[in-house]
Amino acid sequence: MIVKIADSGPDPGGLVRYAFGKGDKNEHERQRTIAGTCLEIGEGEATRDLTDQVADDLRGNQQAWGKTPKGGHVSHIVIALDPTDQPITDAKWREIAESYMRDTGWTDPAKGAVRWTAVNHGRNDVGADHVHIIASRIRADGTLVDTWKDGPRSMEWRRAAEKTHGLVTVQSKAGAGQERERLNLEQVVRTTAKGSRTEGEFIGRLRAEGLNPQPRVNKNTRKITGYSVGRDGAKRRYGGSSLARDLSLPALRKTQWAQPRTPRTAAHQWQHPTNGIGKVARVASGRPDQDGAVMDTADSIARIAKRTSAPKLQPKSLVDPALRPPPRRQPPAAARALRR
Repeated sequence: MIVKIADSGPDPGGLVRYAFGKGDKNEHERQRTIAGTCLEIGEGEATRDLTDQVADDLRGNQQAWGKTPKGGHVSHIVIALDPTDQPITDAKWREIAESYMRDTGWTDPAKGAVRWTAVNHGRNDVGADHVHIIASRIRADGTLVDTWKDGPRSMEWRRAAEKTHGLVTVQSKAGAGQERERLNLEQVVRTTAKGSRTEGEFIGRLRAEGLNPQPRVNKNTRKITGYSVGRDGAKRRYGGSSLARDLSLPALRKTQWAQPRTPRTAAHQWQHPTNGIGKVARVASGRPDQDGAVMDTADSIARIAKRTSAPKLQPKSLVDPALRPPPRRQPPAAARALRR
């Protein structure tokens, strides 16, 4: 379930006409009122006169008290189910809409009544059934509905409503997305590992696939004992062992690249600019790794850094006489004598 709170507006007319209209791409179907305190319009009954009457109902308290709150008096809340949720009845939608208005402080028996309507017009462009709640912030007694921190209150209500009505939760949907991402990465890493003859080739192929492999270094032995991968720009990364037990770096070294070993190629690949040459030099200067890890020395890394660094150039003014500044003019002898 998703709850979206749109900005307040000065008048409900256009929003009501949109909710009961055909939509931007004629996607609205079965437009109907499912809850509220305004005139109810049934499926297939919407006309311009009836929608104007709903808008007038929503304007009632504002016109009676002549108040114009900052930002307008009309609030717009969209409650959408997940596309994978089973369809629910209008009675269930009414229960959901009324619980939202009650639990977020809009409808309160101890305060003045508010005018609001909830309209359902089917599924949106991603297949999610949803309702539009259109409400006036001005109560019947002239006071205003407190919408301060309505975002956090809506999120708290959403979590409770998902459990109450057995709906797909945002957390479970996010978890499903992460699992799909992990399975996709596992397939790419596994295919890359099988197609690589050496550890260095494996690292290079991962980068060619759009991944950003980074080594994990043991602080005590200063050896590379693992790695993590993630898509370029992605916030979440996955360790080799979290993808699959046989895709951890020690397992791959024993099964995929046991022979032959090419430590210098691996060292050159691990010292990708995102990892830093200095860090790799410290790793490579450690004791030899019998599992086929980076076994290059700090000497070889320094040579790589020397080859990739830009040459130091002398200023052109010292090389090309034409670019040298003209000599400073000396004052005449008479002037030098006067200075003395």
